[in-house]
Amino acid sequence: MKSKKIAKPPILPRLELGRRNILIFSIGILFTIAGFSLMTIGPWDNPLSRTWAPILLVIAFVIFFPWAIMAGWKSNRDKAVTAVEPEESSPPVGGKKEPVSKSDSYKRR
Repeated sequence: MKSKKIAKPPILPRLELGRRNILIFSIGILFTIAGFSLMTIGPWDNPLSRTWAPILLVIAFVIFFPWAIMAGWKSNRDKAVTAVEPEESSPPVGGKKEPVSKSDSYKRR
């Protein structure tokens, strides 16, 4: 009896960037540009340079960039899980239907 090779899912999921990811990433870039440009304005003790610039940069680097990477990741993980499930409705080989024990189904995964 020949054993079927079942394709294993990749260890790391593919990073698929969609429209939503690119939009969130673009907002993060705008916050980064605004933060660095506010940092360059005026003397060193300017309130914009000392308070608003770091706040904008933290928002960009801590919220928007990770969110852009992780947005939509749950749906990709669900697709990977459903692709691994074995096919139960495959036609029998040779016209005979052999009983399948639970241990055999675990070996195929």
